[in-house]
Amino acid sequence: MGIVRRRQAYAIALVFFASVGAEITNAELWNLSADWSDTFNPNGAWSYRVGTDLGITGTRIEGVSYPFDPPGAPSIWTDHTNYVGWSKSIGTEGFPFETGELQAGDVYGLPNSTGSIQIWWENPLYEAITVDVSGRVWAIRDNGRASDWLLTLDGDTVANGTVGDSSQWSRSYLIDLTLDVAPGQVVAFIASMSPQSYMIDYLALDLTIEPAVVPVPGAFLLGILGMGVAGVKLRKHA
Repeated sequence: MGIVRRRQAYAIALVFFASVGAEITNAELWNLSADWSDTFNPNGAWSYRVGTDLGITGTRIEGVSYPFDPPGAPSIWTDHTNYVGWSKSIGTEGFPFETGELQAGDVYGLPNSTGSIQIWWENPLYEAITVDVSGRVWAIRDNGRASDWLLTLDGDTVANGTVGDSSQWSRSYLIDLTLDVAPGQVVAFIASMSPQSYMIDYLALDLTIEPAVVPVPGAFLLGILGMGVAGVKLRKHA
């Protein structure tokens, strides 16, 4: 009777720890483009900002401030004064001088001449986590303009650069960082007009954040529990 109960206990533990292991290994991944929302801001861990203020959803109107921008562009998180803000490409914008560097699904934005546009990711968990931050930032057209960008953790710069004609920062140039992020801390991407530029211009951003170390107790616990069950069987036949 004791052996049967022990085997039942091992079986229950096996199912429990296997399910726990499965949950832990299915770690969250935050991708700016895949998570994008035209409706909600903040949007989960993400928020789309003009300066540090939340952008207001709206629709671009051709010719308000930048008459060379295309008609029919998608909705944009903006301050409602012009084209400044963030959007997600629908693949048909067709910017003049655009070099094929803007594709459907790309998140892109336009800074203003006196401030910044920002995208924030705020740690949504109730614990500190180590995350891998990977992405790319690039200019979507060659026209002699440039934008500066920063990646910050709670206000401290962890990466920066300038995008524009002949910049090293391109669709194929990877940003790859590992950061320790406390609960409520913010990883922010900040873009502004470069002092070396005569006018503001668009840039695109690909950004993914995921836990750097994912515990995988499932296989380990399965092995331990398997040995335990085997021990019970051996004891039964002894």
